[in-house]
Amino acid sequence: IILSRFCHALRYTVPLVKTLWVHKLFSIKIPAFRGTHKPGLTISLAIVLSAGAAAVHAAETLGEALVSGSFGLDVRARHEMVDQDSFERRAVANTVRTRITYESGSWHGASALIEAENIAALGDDRFNDGINRRSDFPIVREAPNTELNQYWLRLALPGTGALKLGRQTIDLGARTFVASARFRQNQQTYDAATITVRPLPDVTAFYGFTWMINRTAGEDAVGGDWNTATHMAHLAYAGLA
Repeated sequence: IILSRFCHALRYTVPLVKTLWVHKLFSIKIPAFRGTHKPGLTISLAIVLSAGAAAVHAAETLGEALVSGSFGLDVRARHEMVDQDSFERRAVANTVRTRITYESGSWHGASALIEAENIAALGDDRFNDGINRRSDFPIVREAPNTELNQYWLRLALPGTGALKLGRQTIDLGARTFVASARFRQNQQTYDAATITVRPLPDVTAFYGFTWMINRTAGEDAVGGDWNTATHMAHLAYAGLA
């Protein structure tokens, strides 16, 4: 059962053509019974603030593109409880994720983004995050971590296509095989080169090559980040929607 409430609570116009958006997310998830896992509970509360230029336009100089960029602050608190029959004690994970994002304006079709992220555990370490060796608790893959979550350069192509190079999120189709796992505090990101084009109305073609998959478990966990050489391709048609 998933209950979600999205609320664009506030939108203020700040002097000097700056705009502030406040976005709140509250969700409760109770997963179904599976094997030895009893129903657990996950509660998330997020507040997202962003400030940037009110009008989108191409900058005439590189300096203007950098100055006209936007900043974002994302703070999400998350509670997850796991009760598993093979463990005497239930896992309780209280974490807070903080993200700071800067995205430049567009200059000759080129733009850039950099995003720093910190994940901190609140209270006692009453869960196995895959790194802390708390094997007396069930696993909850929410290890404390500080990293650059995303950093990429983007070049707009004619129409609505784009080339993108660097660490980025990728979500294809129903997110079954290639996804950013947004449910977790630590997103799955890809060090990759990608291209997206729309050759026909309602048709989107994607190709990407990734050499590193930064998984949700974190680089210090067993089976964490993956060195790889993987090609990805996806073709979507939206005309039947």
